Amino acid sequence: MAYTPNNPLVPGDPYSYDLKWMVDEIKKQRAPEEEAAAAAASAERAAISASAALNSANNAANSATSAAVSAGSASSSATQAGTIAAQIADPISGIVTQWLQDNITITPGVTIDTALATAGAAADAQATGLAIKATKAAITPANSWDNSYTGNNLGGIATRTNDVYTISLKPLEAINEYWDGITLICNPGYVAQIVYYDVSNYCIGRTTFARMVHLDVPSNATQWQVHLRKALEDPINTSESSNVAILNDNGAFYTALKIMQLFKGISDGSYYDIEGIDGQFVQGQRTPGSGVFNSSTTRCTFKGFCFIQDAPTSIIVNKPAGMEYRVSFCSGTPESPTFISTTSDSTWQTDIYPIEIPAGATLYAITVRYSDDSTIIGQDLSDVSWVFRFGSEGGGSIEYANSVISILGDSISSFTESGVTASDGHFVSDGDYTYAGNHCRYPYGGVTSVAQMYWYQLLTAIGASLGVNESWAGSKISWDGTESADNGANIYCGSPTRIGHLDDNGSPDIIIIQAGTNDIHSGVTLGTFNTEDPTNYTNAQIAALPVNTFADAVRAMLIRVLKTYPAARVIYILPNYTSSFYDAITADTYCEVIKEECDYFGIPWFDCRTIGISIYNLTTYLYDGVHYNGTGMNALYRSLLKTFRYNFTA
Repeated sequence: MAYTPNNPLVPGDPYSYDLKWMVDEIKKQRAPEEEAAAAAASAERAAISASAALNSANNAANSATSAAVSAGSASSSATQAGTIAAQIADPISGIVTQWLQDNITITPGVTIDTALATAGAAADAQATGLAIKATKAAITPANSWDNSYTGNNLGGIATRTNDVYTISLKPLEAINEYWDGITLICNPGYVAQIVYYDVSNYCIGRTTFARMVHLDVPSNATQWQVHLRKALEDPINTSESSNVAILNDNGAFYTALKIMQLFKGISDGSYYDIEGIDGQFVQGQRTPGSGVFNSSTTRCTFKGFCFIQDAPTSIIVNKPAGMEYRVSFCSGTPESPTFISTTSDSTWQTDIYPIEIPAGATLYAITVRYSDDSTIIGQDLSDVSWVFRFGSEGGGSIEYANSVISILGDSISSFTESGVTASDGHFVSDGDYTYAGNHCRYPYGGVTSVAQMYWYQLLTAIGASLGVNESWAGSKISWDGTESADNGANIYCGSPTRIGHLDDNGSPDIIIIQAGTNDIHSGVTLGTFNTEDPTNYTNAQIAALPVNTFADAVRAMLIRVLKTYPAARVIYILPNYTSSFYDAITADTYCEVIKEECDYFGIPWFDCRTIGISIYNLTTYLYDGVHYNGTGMNALYRSLLKTFRYNFTA
C-alpha cells in the first residue's frame, strides 16, 4: 500500500504510516511512565522540604528560648542601670557626693554644693577639681607601665619596643561589666591615647587628646589600653604614669566629668575657669611691669597670679581668631609677686607659638582682649586654653645632640634681624640667621622673632645647632638663564655656589631642602625625570647639568647636594599643596616630580598636608596665602618634629 499522509498505521505494511501519528502514539504509551517519574521527584522534594521545616521549627524553638533568656538579662540589666542612675542622681546620699566626702580632703575644707547648681558652685568646683588633680596617682590603676606602644594602626596590632617617647599600660585591661565609657584626665604638658580592642586583639577605636576626654566603649570592645606621652614629645619614663587619671564612668568618678562640665558652664560674667587650670579670669588687666590690677571692660586677666608647676620650659596660648593675648611672669608668691617680664608691653600677641618661661619665674598670668578693643566678658573665653611645654629647651634628644643642620630654601625659611630693604621689597640679610646678602621675607606676617621660625623651633627641640641657612626669598629651583634680584646663576636653589655655602659653619650632619613654591607659582615647564645613573658623572658634568625645566632642576640640585655632602642626611620639605598662589592639582603635579626624584635618590620627603591646612582655613596658617604666620610656623614645626622623631632618626 502506497504512503498516504495522515493514514493510520497498517500492521505489516511499513510504507503505510504517518510519522507524526507515530510520535503521538509513542507519547501516549510513555505518558504514564513520565507522570510516575515526576510524581516520584515531587515526593522526594516534599520529603526534603519537610525535613528543612522540621529543622527550622527546632531552630525557632531554640531562638525563642534564647530570646526569653536575653529578655530576662535585659530586665535585670535595666534594673541595675536604674539603681546606678538613682545612686548617681541623688545629690544628698548618692555615690558622687559620698565619694567626694570620703576621698577629697582639702585644707581649708571645701563646702560642696550638693545641688551642683551654677550659682555659687564655681569655687567649690575649682577646689574639688584641683583636689582630684592632686590625687591622680592614687586613682590610676596599679598596673605596670613600660616604654612601648601597642595599637599603632587601626585594624591590627603593631608593637614598638624600647620607645622612650611613650609609656603604655600593660597588659591590656578587660572591659568591666556595665562600663559605658572611660574618662581620662591629663596633667598639663602631657597627651594620652586610649585604644579599644575586640576579642581578636584588633584595634576598633582610639582617641588622642590633651587634658581630658570621654570615650564611649564600643559595643564589641573587650579590652582597652592607655598610652601617655609628653606634649613636646620628649623622652618619658614610667614613673610619670601618675600624670594621667583613668576613670570608669559607671562609678563614683562620674563626678570628675560633671565638675569639668561645670567649669565650662559658669557664665555670670565676672570670671571663667578654664578646664580646671589654676586661676580665675576677671574683667580688668594687670599693668605690665607693675603688677597693679585695674578694672576694665575690654580686658580679661587672671584674678591672681598662678603657680608654674612641674618645671615647664614654655607655654603655648591657644585663642580664637580676633583675640589677642599677653603672658606676664613673676617670682615670689601670688600675694606678693615680683615682676620678671611680659611677652609684650604695648604690642599684643596675635600668633600662637611657644613662649619661653624666663629663668626664676614661678608665677604666670594671662591677659586677653579683642583685637578691636571691644567689650569682653567671662563667657567670651570658652575657646581660650593653654598648654605647658616640658623638656630640655636646647638640650634635645640624644640622637641629635650637637648635630649641625643646614638649610637650602626660599622665602619660607629666610629670616634676618636686619632692617635693610632691597628694591624688590625683601630684606637683605646681614648674616645673622640667613647667609649674608641673601634676600629674606621674614620678619613678616606676625612672625617677629626668629624663635617663631619653624626651623629654629625644631633645632631647639632636638638639641641641634644651625650650620648655614642658605635661603633666598623669591628664588626658584630652576633657572632659565635670565638675571633678576631674586634669580640668576648664583641665586637659584640648585646653584653650586649656594650649595657650596652649606658647610661654611661646620660640615652639616643634616640638610633640610625647602624649595619649589616659586617654580609652581611661576608655571615653570615641568619636564620629565631623567633616570640616567649619575654616579659616574665628573664634577664638570655635574656643574653643567641642565636646570631650565623643573624636573631637570630638581635632579641637578639633588645630585649636587648629595655629591658635595655624601655623609649628610637630607630631607626635603615639599611645597604646600593648598595656597592662594596656585591650585592643589597644579601643586600635586610638581610635588609628584619631587617625590619621584627623592625616592630615586633615597631622600625622605615631608608632606605639608600633615600640617592641616585646607582651602577653608588658609588664614589660620598662612598670612598671605603662601607664607606662614606664627600659627603656621608652629604647626609646620610640630609636624616636622614627628618626622624627625619617628622617620628620620640620625
